Amino acid sequence: MAKETILREKGSGEVMYPRTMAALVRTAGGSDVERELAELPLKVFVDMWLERGLIYSGTSTDEATLSRHRWSQYDPVGHPDEPFGLDGMWLSYSEAVTVMAVPDVVLWNETTVGMRHFSFSRARTLFPVKGSIGMNLGSVFGMMPNLEVVRVMDYYIINNGADPDTSPQRVNNTRDMITLCPRLREVRGVLKLIPQDSLGRHFYGVNATALETIWLQGVCLSMDLSRWGKLRVECVAYMVEHAANTSAITITLHPEVYAGLTDDIIAKAAEKDISFATV
Repeated sequence: MAKETILREKGSGEVMYPRTMAALVRTAGGSDVERELAELPLKVFVDMWLERGLIYSGTSTDEATLSRHRWSQYDPVGHPDEPFGLDGMWLSYSEAVTVMAVPDVVLWNETTVGMRHFSFSRARTLFPVKGSIGMNLGSVFGMMPNLEVVRVMDYYIINNGADPDTSPQRVNNTRDMITLCPRLREVRGVLKLIPQDSLGRHFYGVNATALETIWLQGVCLSMDLSRWGKLRVECVAYMVEHAANTSAITITLHPEVYAGLTDDIIAKAAEKDISFATV
């Protein structure tokens, strides 16, 4: 017949439950088991955070020519309040959990689900996003109210079940990117615009009123960027340098951005049949 043994603390007579007993057991490193158990979920999360941030980069299909880059960091000493780093932005534990909840792979047959997750997330930034061939990655994070920094990735996953990270292809549709992201400050990487759609437009992100940095390639239509009051003049120069218009176009700027245009930018724009206007 099984016996039940109740252990009581000497002196107080208080019952010692297993979790209390764990505090009395020392690990090989000298820490108590109870503390180790309490810290285990955080350690697991840190491992997941660092692993998710280790991503191939490049545009070749040859694995030998690709490089691996770690986008994520964990530094509780240098950043005690916001120890989780992602592409230079530091986040608290709760913010990192929110970012981790957003999928980093969106498949073609899960487009609606992916868009829903991204659009209603409160994440301040995102892990680099990958999608299946034909997927419009721009649309899946078009409406994120807290998004501050996002990176344009230069590849999809092509159908390579063995190792999808080794078969990258550049995203070719970013029309709906950052449509409604009122806190977005920076788009990292180069955003290559597609030709115009049925409405005669090729980029809908003009409502990102806090935007300071964005590198646009392939501008071929007139654009009203007058709501981008904090846009860096260097970004305007880049936009002009890499424009793809075949006829005259006009770029409308916020008055403060317009006032910052240099003679060199205006002259280069004139060479490419681009004029500037303001409101």
